[in-house]
Amino acid sequence: MSHRYQKLLTPLVLPNGAILKNRMIQPKCAPDQIQGPEEWPTEQFIHFHREMARRGNSLVILCDAFRPQVRKMPHWHDFSHSFSFNLDDPAVHNYLCQLADDVHFYGSKVVVQLMPEFPRGVSVGGGNPPKMQTADGFIPMPPGQAAPVDQIKEVIAGIAEKARLYQSWGYDGAAINTQGLEHELDTRSDEYGGSVENRSRFTLEMCEAIKQACGSKFIVEIIMLGEAPKGTGMPGLKDGYYLEDTIAFAKLAQEKGVVDLMTIREKSMVDSHPTGFTFTPCQHHCIDYVKALKAAGITIPLAVAGGFQDPGEMEQLLEEDACDLVSIGRGQFTDPDYYTKVQEERGEDIRPCVRCNRCHGRRRAPWTSVCTVNPEFGVELKTRNMVQPVTKIKKVAVIGGGVAGMEAAIVAAQRGHQVTVFEKSDYLGGQLSFGDHFDFKWPFREFRLWMIRQLDKEGVEVRLNTEPTPEQITAEGFDAVLAATGSVAKLPNIAGMHNPDGSPALPTCHDVIGHEDQFGKNILMVGCSETGIETACYLAQHGHNVTCLTRQKVLAKDASPLHSITIAWIKVGEDGYGFMAPYWEKFENLTGITQANTVQVTDTTVTYLDAEGVSHTLEGDNVVVCGGVEANSAAALQYATAAREFYVIGDADWGTDIQTSIRSAFAAASQL
Repeated sequence: MSHRYQKLLTPLVLPNGAILKNRMIQPKCAPDQIQGPEEWPTEQFIHFHREMARRGNSLVILCDAFRPQVRKMPHWHDFSHSFSFNLDDPAVHNYLCQLADDVHFYGSKVVVQLMPEFPRGVSVGGGNPPKMQTADGFIPMPPGQAAPVDQIKEVIAGIAEKARLYQSWGYDGAAINTQGLEHELDTRSDEYGGSVENRSRFTLEMCEAIKQACGSKFIVEIIMLGEAPKGTGMPGLKDGYYLEDTIAFAKLAQEKGVVDLMTIREKSMVDSHPTGFTFTPCQHHCIDYVKALKAAGITIPLAVAGGFQDPGEMEQLLEEDACDLVSIGRGQFTDPDYYTKVQEERGEDIRPCVRCNRCHGRRRAPWTSVCTVNPEFGVELKTRNMVQPVTKIKKVAVIGGGVAGMEAAIVAAQRGHQVTVFEKSDYLGGQLSFGDHFDFKWPFREFRLWMIRQLDKEGVEVRLNTEPTPEQITAEGFDAVLAATGSVAKLPNIAGMHNPDGSPALPTCHDVIGHEDQFGKNILMVGCSETGIETACYLAQHGHNVTCLTRQKVLAKDASPLHSITIAWIKVGEDGYGFMAPYWEKFENLTGITQANTVQVTDTTVTYLDAEGVSHTLEGDNVVVCGGVEANSAAALQYATAAREFYVIGDADWGTDIQTSIRSAFAAASQL
């Protein structure tokens, strides 16, 4: 019988004879805060990897759990809140054995990603190490030293011994993530430097040593960038390597017969974690790399990684022999029923990933791992006890059709309730609808359209252009009300911000979007949170000259250093090394003024005090204000007695963003 995703669900036999149950594999993607800094795997950590198997991955990757650098970080550093297990503790061995058993329960294989363990400041090729994160940003580290040959041999032997240890715990293989050729090995004049063959030697000797220690049946995977041109931001990589080098490396690996699988990633860390700022749907450089490898005669199974989620797209690539497997990380975090929907040929029902990178962490408190669109991510074990079964079918009114209202309606309907959404405007989505205007917010547009489809599939009644009174809700006999009345823009208490009657005297970000042609060429923006900087980029794209003023030391201080807008491209510094740069630095017509304390505004001017207290006045065609929002709680509370049960959700309950709004909507609807 034919299946919509037949190729995707077809098993694959690796060169060592191992059978992968389908063509989906998982990259090393366990979020750093999936558990705390305990020295042992918690049940949440084990559950995460178990889930990656249940969600369909035929190969699950565990990051080597011993990371001693975690213990040396200051308390404010995100790494100090991450996991690092004591592999000398027998209890840890037991837990890691249980993890492997759990993955095997779903017919999946589990491999451990191993990294070479050199002393701090030492690597194969020396060169510049990654920049060190501090509380105020990033600082360069002193140049590293190249390891002597005898130390390289010791490290290779250590890799093989650790692989043998994991094998004894039930693991099926090891993944080597040295990025293949990334080290600046042309600085060496011995057998580990110079030619591609010599620069490949270190990685291939690790693979050989693992095979010798663990046997030919032990899976060995190589994870590498398809190419890494000069200035792509990889640690220790200055001159880079290119596709012809990757092909030469793959030929050497194939000749030696020590590699069972190669995963080819994009050309930089930014491209490997594509977002709305960096990625156009269905355009993957890694596919071009794999096609070139196949054309060169490489028969090692080749996987691609970098922004995949749609099973239809993956099926087409597999049918075209553009790759042999697909590596999926974030794309499976969004939906606990991912594999079930693939098996049931319901790919369109998979909850879309908005590619925000929040699942990778925040690099600051609170120290939890979350998904913007999946409210259960990181708390799946807890919700099993926190969410009780439905005992009575209820008639539920949801006031507001924004993201929180739609999520609450979907969850309530899935629990069997009769749900009606009341939306006072003529469209659903609330602030998600701004994604229709920002070209870099296309993932949020797709998410909004998915939510609307789910409302229809779940049989939710939607009444647009309707703002019911509490009396109407009572009269219709609703058992429960979930008030998702959202938020309203606010202006700071600065001279000139308000009219004499207290109404806003200046437009806000929400007034600009979709109406940018009504504003002049030169725009001054007071306040520069993430919302403000996104609006400023939007205006700059449409040809406006934008000057952003903020009291903070940096623009968009509320944006996580790992968020999509903050790591949107690779910028090459004066030293020739690339680093991840924020999206707004791409625009020559966007200027930021930090530590600017605005004291007075008019329609066309802004007066501010700089860090030294000196006054300055700027002139433009328009002044736009990004002063944040405040909960529209009064609109919500009027329904407090309209039904027996009442909940305030989303921005109306001081939700701070889409993630917290969806979480609160899910939590409330789960209590019905």
